[in-house]
Amino acid sequence: MEKFNAFFVNPFEDLRITDLRLKNFTDDHIQKMTAANTGTRFTAFIAATQTALGAFVLTLIGEESHVAARKSRTENVTTILNQFKKLVRTKEPVIRVAFENQPTIITEFFPNGLTEYSHASVGNANILMERLIGVITARAAALPTGFVTQFSDIKTQFITARTEQQDEKGHVSNVKAISSAERTNLVKQLYKNLINIAVICISNPAEGAGMFDESLLYGRHGKKVVVPPTA
Repeated sequence: MEKFNAFFVNPFEDLRITDLRLKNFTDDHIQKMTAANTGTRFTAFIAATQTALGAFVLTLIGEESHVAARKSRTENVTTILNQFKKLVRTKEPVIRVAFENQPTIITEFFPNGLTEYSHASVGNANILMERLIGVITARAAALPTGFVTQFSDIKTQFITARTEQQDEKGHVSNVKAISSAERTNLVKQLYKNLINIAVICISNPAEGAGMFDESLLYGRHGKKVVVPPTA
C-alpha cells in the first residue's frame, strides 16, 4: 500500500524533467484531455493548462533569444580584445624605433614586456588599455600621427562591447527567473490535473492514467508518474 504522503508530492517537480520534455508532455496531455472531453468534464483543466503552458513557452523563447544574444556579445568582446593584442604587437616595433637607445622610455610602454599584453584578459584589458594610452599620449610627439587615436578607438569599442555583454547577462538572469516561475505554475497545474482526473475517472483509472504519457517526461524506461489509486 502506498503511503498517503506520496500523493502530496508533485511528481512534475522532478528536476530531471527538462524544459523541452515538460513542454512536449504537456502538449500531449492537452491533446489527450481534449480527445476525451465528453460532456466538457475536462474543459476547465484544458483551458488552465493551455494558459500555463503558453506562458511557460513564451519565457523559453525569450530565454533562448537572450542566451543567443549574450553569446554574440561575448564573441564581440573577444574579437575586440584580440584586435587590441594584435594592434600592440604591430605597433611595438614602431615604438622601439621611435625611442631607440632609450630603454627607460620603452619600459614605460611595456613595464612587464610584450607578454603582459599578449596575455591580456577581459578582466584586465581595460586597465592595460588605459595605461598604454596614457603613455602614448604623453609621448605622442615622437610617434606617428594618429597613434593615440588607434588605441583610443579600440578602447572605446571594448568598453561598449563589455557594457552590452554585461547588460545581456542581466537580461538572461531575469528571464531565467521568470521562466522558473512559469515552470512552477505549469507543474502545479499538471499536478492539479493529475489529482482531479484521478477523481473524475475513479471508475475507470486506466482512462485517467492514459492521459499522462510518462515516457515523454523520463523516456521509455524512466521514472513513472504515480497516479493516485481510485479503488
